[in-house]
Amino acid sequence: MAQDSVHAPPGATIGAGRHSAAVDLGAVIVVTVTAFFLAIQFELSERITGWALRHEAWQVDELPGTLVVLFAGLLWFSWRRTRQAQEEVRERMAAQTLDLPRWEAGQRLMQSASPDAFANIAAGDRIVTANRVVLEACRKHANRAHEAVRCNVNVEADKKRDDGVTTRK
Repeated sequence: MAQDSVHAPPGATIGAGRHSAAVDLGAVIVVTVTAFFLAIQFELSERITGWALRHEAWQVDELPGTLVVLFAGLLWFSWRRTRQAQEEVRERMAAQTLDLPRWEAGQRLMQSASPDAFANIAAGDRIVTANRVVLEACRKHANRAHEAVRCNVNVEADKKRDDGVTTRK
């Protein structure tokens, strides 16, 4: 089975990606220059202008401006999808580097980046998990009342280990 870029080790396809981008850019330049010379040879602009004038009732002369807006929109769309894909790749690489599922790798990264903030997230999760039934009933009550309501929840006390370190359950 041939190794594809998804299952290759990190960094294994970097050189191939650069080559591919250069080849693609070269192809775009060649096609663009060819199209330019063909347009000159067949007087494409004059033909299009004549056709647009003959069909003025259909407003086809507005088509070039509309196509420019479409082009700009597609550029924006591809830029957004590229950023989204890059973020996905970074997440997958982090998970692969830590040799953990993505969820656990994300937790590990958050914990290392900001231990206090991660401890707060974990504490909040413990409170929500321990009081799930009460919170759901409270949410239903708030929805019926169409306003915020007070709820009583249970919060575990911090535990001290034998070595005197305070831990959270």
